[in-house]
Amino acid sequence: MRSKYKRKNIHWFEKLLNKVFKWRIVYVGILAFTIVVYPFFVSDGQGWSYVKKYQINLPLKYQIHGIDVSHHNDRINWEKVSKAQNNEESIRFVFIKATEGEEMVDKHFSKNWKNAKKVGLVRGAYHFFVPSSDPKYQALNFILNVKHQDGDLVPVLDFEIQGNSKANRKKLAKNVGIWLETVEKHYGRKPII
Repeated sequence: MRSKYKRKNIHWFEKLLNKVFKWRIVYVGILAFTIVVYPFFVSDGQGWSYVKKYQINLPLKYQIHGIDVSHHNDRINWEKVSKAQNNEESIRFVFIKATEGEEMVDKHFSKNWKNAKKVGLVRGAYHFFVPSSDPKYQALNFILNVKHQDGDLVPVLDFEIQGNSKANRKKLAKNVGIWLETVEKHYGRKPII
């Protein structure tokens, strides 16, 4: 009698394992399918095209395009950028890296800031946020180095580094808020993140 009881329990357990195993295969299959087809069915709808003269992809669905530049781009031929304003791939605005952290000023900022305006591009400045630095000093670094004029775009906070724990993210969010509030109070314009 005991062996019959054991066999029934084992039989029931085997059926359960088979069901779980089959569903696991189905789940893994769906997951793999989704990963493979995602790029084909999910798009930002922008119609990105590679533009050789700028060596970048542009969303040609739109008629107004902009770029961001920093010292990583080295010297920029602003005349060449401005002459391309009357075609489909025209660059009309530029965000220029101004500062990073508490003390760093982009070595090409002043020159890029002046020359972008000179050739008629709408310009804006951005700050690269460093999570380990004091947000008020970072805001001060930006404020001391970026003199906005009428027609300039609002300040931008380039925020790329995230916290690796809930506590770090909470502190980071607070510090980003401090930077944004400080800059907004100074310029009277709400920054873009």
